[in-house]
Amino acid sequence: MFSLFALLGCDCPLPTALASIPANSCPENIGQIQRFFIVRAGNVIWDTATPANNVPATIAGDTLDVVNGWNTLFAAADDTKVIKTPLIGGDSSITAGTAIT
Repeated sequence: MFSLFALLGCDCPLPTALASIPANSCPENIGQIQRFFIVRAGNVIWDTATPANNVPATIAGDTLDVVNGWNTLFAAADDTKVIKTPLIGGDSSITAGTAIT
């Protein structure tokens, strides 16, 4: 699960690209959100009906569930860059529960 957030109405000067967020090792709870994706408002638009209309053009034709478009946005060096927060609870993996029979 992921979320895209954008700050609206901010009068701060805009640098070339957003900065990465350092990791934090807080306890995790499976019911909580695991990570956020942050992007500047209006710079990334996924058109789920017509992926050819995606913004920016570097992700045109990609769908939300294809990693290539996301990798392009994570690697961007301009205002289309998408920042992933560290996993909430650190970069650990969630241990699978026992089977329900």
